[in-house]
Amino acid sequence: MIEIRKIITTGEMVLVTPLRLWPPRSLPGPWACITNALRLLFLAGLLSGASTSGMAQEALPNGQSITPTAAPGAIFNPLNPGLTDYPDFTAGQAVTTAVSPDGTTLLVLTSGYNRNNDASGKVIPRDSNEYVFVFDITSGSPVQNQVIQVPNTYSGITFSPEGAQFFVSGGKDDSVHTYTNSGGSWAETGTPIALGHGTGNGLPQGARTVPPAAAGLAVTADGKTIVVAN
Repeated sequence: MIEIRKIITTGEMVLVTPLRLWPPRSLPGPWACITNALRLLFLAGLLSGASTSGMAQEALPNGQSITPTAAPGAIFNPLNPGLTDYPDFTAGQAVTTAVSPDGTTLLVLTSGYNRNNDASGKVIPRDSNEYVFVFDITSGSPVQNQVIQVPNTYSGITFSPEGAQFFVSGGKDDSVHTYTNSGGSWAETGTPIALGHGTGNGLPQGARTVPPAAAGLAVTADGKTIVVAN
């Protein structure tokens, strides 16, 4: 279990993500031993003065201790994108988060294998995407108020310095998506920014070349430049 903490304006918010390790179905490369990783989020409310000293601890052989349990007041919140065809579907691989500059909005980006197949085994495009889950974190308990579908992505999500926009990497599409807030709702602005790479920078695999993949993102402090990692 991985425990990540971030201080927000009114207290401490704790994000705990469990890892489930077992052989997945039809997943290539580095995903070969991980499925449904980071499938559900622990989104904690305010700790109201609670500290790690009051949490259950487990001793390690080296004399140090860890606190593997969730923080007091944590909320176990499944990531349901609300698909009409699969109302009970829960998205997996929630690998990246971003908090708005004003501390009021939490974005959770999935990057994995959120695919649904029909009876014949073919992928259903409208039900097979990645997702940006948008949470309002102005109060004690995070509230999911929007889900945005992204055709392809890989780990990259970041806010602009002023918080009026956020950007999502396009993964194998080799692009960057731009989202703008209008009337309290986020929507994609224009078409994705094409990065125009012919191949990736990885080592070739025999006769095959490695395709490009837009991954991690960062925006400069003046908001004029987006840096994209392959």
